[in-house]
Amino acid sequence: LYNAALMADVTIVDRSHHSWPLAYIDIGRDATISTGGPDLKLKNDSEAAIFILSSVDEEKKTVTISIYGRPLPGGIRIELESKKVSDLEEPDTEYHIDESLPSGTREIVREARTGAVSETFKLYYSQDGELIKRELVTEDKYRSISGIVKLSPDMADSAAANGNALQ
Repeated sequence: LYNAALMADVTIVDRSHHSWPLAYIDIGRDATISTGGPDLKLKNDSEAAIFILSSVDEEKKTVTISIYGRPLPGGIRIELESKKVSDLEEPDTEYHIDESLPSGTREIVREARTGAVSETFKLYYSQDGELIKRELVTEDKYRSISGIVKLSPDMADSAAANGNALQ
């Protein structure tokens, strides 16, 4: 819906990206919706009604959102471009001693993930396919996520010897 709204030149009133980039959409082109939490809010600034239709292809496992209304003036069309522009600092990994683990056990609870900064642009093209304008829509920062590893008590000394802080 967020991408369709951008391409239809509908005003985005409120939008929050997910906490981590998603696999099914390019970085920076996601929007969170959550009951009682962040929500995508759109505003139709045009003088005509718009209709938002969705369809699901269960076989292909896709959802398609279409926004119908008055065409953009002069045959203009909008495409979207997004890219990761930088990585954030690599996160630490937290090491926890777990007395219940068998000797010699190292269990990864959560892999560390390095965050990123992305930029998303609207590209305005003329009827003839000429790029008219490239407009920055958002710059999003996806935070780094620290890793979590559980260790059996006998693994604590080797982890500490490698400079890992134990908790």
